[in-house]
Amino acid sequence: MDDILALNNLLMNIMNKRVIPISGSVTLSIPQGGLVFELNSPNVNSTITLPTPTNGFNATFINNNNSNYTYTFSTSSGVINWNNTTSTNVTPNTSSGIYVLISDGANYFLTFMNNSLSTSFLSFFYG
Repeated sequence: MDDILALNNLLMNIMNKRVIPISGSVTLSIPQGGLVFELNSPNVNSTITLPTPTNGFNATFINNNNSNYTYTFSTSSGVINWNNTTSTNVTPNTSSGIYVLISDGANYFLTFMNNSLSTSFLSFFYG
C-alpha cells in the first residue's frame, strides 16, 4: 500500500509541473532542478549532462523513446548510483517507465519505476 501511495504522490507532483520534451543531447543546470522531462526518440545516442551535484537537486524523466538509440546520464563530478553500481556515465533502458534523479550534494541517485502508469501519464498530457 505504501508503494501505491508513494507512486500516486509522485505522479501528482509530476502532473502539477510542465513537462519539457527532450529529443537529443542536453545539458541541465541547477535552476532546472525539480522539472519533469520527457525523453522522446532521439536520432542518435544522446547524453543528458547533469550539473555539479547539489544537495536537493532532482529531476524526473518520463520515457517515450521508441527508437533504437539511447540516453546516457553523465556527471563530471561525483558519481551516479544506479542499479547497485556507481559510475560517471549511466545508460539505462529508456524505452518505458519513469526515472527519478536526486542529488545529496556529492553524488546522484537514479531510480526507476516500470509500470503502465507512465503510458497513462503521457496519454493524459498528449492525448
